Amino acid sequence: MAECKRCLLDDSIPGISFNEAGECSFCSFHNELAEKYSDPRDWVEQLADIVKAGRGNEYDCLIGASGGVDSSYLVYQAVEVWGLRPLVIHFDNNWNSDAAERNLKRLKEHLGFDAVRYTFDINKMNSAFLRASVTEADIPNDIAMLTLFMEEACKRNIKYIFNGHNFRTEGTCPLGWTYMDGKYITSVCGDIGNYPNLTFWKQIKWALKRFKQVRPLYYYDDMSKKDMKEFLIQKIGFEDYGGTHGENRYTAFVGCHLLPKKFGIDKRILYFSADIRSGYLTKEQARAKLNEKVTFDEDVIREIQDRLDISELEWKQIMKEDRRTFKDFETHHDTFVRYAPFMKLLHKMGMFSESFIKKYCVEYEFEEGTKALKNTTTENVK
Repeated sequence: MAECKRCLLDDSIPGISFNEAGECSFCSFHNELAEKYSDPRDWVEQLADIVKAGRGNEYDCLIGASGGVDSSYLVYQAVEVWGLRPLVIHFDNNWNSDAAERNLKRLKEHLGFDAVRYTFDINKMNSAFLRASVTEADIPNDIAMLTLFMEEACKRNIKYIFNGHNFRTEGTCPLGWTYMDGKYITSVCGDIGNYPNLTFWKQIKWALKRFKQVRPLYYYDDMSKKDMKEFLIQKIGFEDYGGTHGENRYTAFVGCHLLPKKFGIDKRILYFSADIRSGYLTKEQARAKLNEKVTFDEDVIREIQDRLDISELEWKQIMKEDRRTFKDFETHHDTFVRYAPFMKLLHKMGMFSESFIKKYCVEYEFEEGTKALKNTTTENVK
């Protein structure tokens, strides 16, 4: 098994490739982003544009907050450091941890921003994806959030939508592990009722309205996840909920139990590899952390079974069913590939991220008789 000379990723990762120096394509993409977002003066200039665009409006930007580290830190910076007037939105899918709820409350009490809370029961969608035996078991949450955020921005004419993703601490996820679009949702779930789905044409409409998605944390190269957490603990009494994305119990179930137990996917290798590239961990420290055993609360599993109406017998069957992939369902992927030049133009306009272009706008296929992903380029990163 070939392992990257720099990080922990090896040739078991879908679509990975290695250069002559033995570094993987995920490290190469990290280098591209680190170079692009290396000058803090670029962020100062963008902040000036954001303030200018917000003149005459009630808000400068829109930020989604989950009660987790990244989004809480982003909200704090926006209000206290950058002096912006954000509208903060929380999407409540009824799986929030208690710690996340307290973090959201403390953040608002300390900063005094305006907030909107959407509550939506997506258990029907979660159930369909869980029974479909695909790795994207929690994407109904992400799709609904993005749709509601963009609709709110449209309604209030907020031109900038802040995204809390941080490649320096989260890394990039291979398409063979995670794919999402609105057509995939309807293909898996069928009747979606009033679910706030994201269609291809909605994305194009928003792009033409010149809304921009911004990832401010890309400019922060001196703050590890641990540093951000300790900062928030000091400033607002932030509570640690345990693990990456542990602020949401269903998302934590997918990452800590379903993916490793059923599919043999441990996403921690992506996060720890990102920490290595960013200088937050040595390779030896990261490997030691990866070897630490992860446990998951059995009570949450029983709650999921109960709320999704899954018997113990069916649960056992779900956990042993063969994996299916997004290629087994209808998606917009072929459209993204067909219109790649147009999507790249929209990226230049600020609508789509570099990672979207590299991940969604290239062709892939799965090897016959397996669920291993093959790609026709070396750009298979999120």
